[in-house]
Amino acid sequence: GLFISEQESTDLVKALGLQSKDLIVSINQIELNNKKKMLKAYDEVVKTKEEGTIELQVMRQKTPLKITYVRREIESQMPV
Repeated sequence: GLFISEQESTDLVKALGLQSKDLIVSINQIELNNKKKMLKAYDEVVKTKEEGTIELQVMRQKTPLKITYVRREIESQMPV
């Protein structure tokens, strides 16, 4: 998975509902357990249409969470 460290805990990360020490386990049901799958998940996110959704499975302090975004909402959070 992808671990959110203190250094990566930016305003954008916080705006997306993620916290320091969160572990992103999967994106759109693609488990992030190797580099090939991480690249596949990245490609899928990039190809998601503006109205499409992106779903994260996250472990936060040993508690599983599901966070769902609409792509255009993510883009509105991105700094210019």
